[in-house]
Amino acid sequence: PEVKSFTTIVKEKLEEVNTLQKEADRITESFMSGEQVEIHQMLIAMEKAELTLRETMEIRNKVIEAYKQVSNMQI
Repeated sequence: PEVKSFTTIVKEKLEEVNTLQKEADRITESFMSGEQVEIHQMLIAMEKAELTLRETMEIRNKVIEAYKQVSNMQI
């Protein structure tokens, strides 16, 4: 299996968040302009974007927490 760097993982996650948010925005705009859009599709797209953003923020929080712990270590 390919080993990815932390930077690569974060970059991929941010790209995923961006892609999902754009898709949710596109579906919402279609709905608002009167196009035939299933409401559940719109809600699912919005929820996917939100969950992925929350996941990314949690990763960021864990990294900051780990950095603080390491920086407080006495050598």
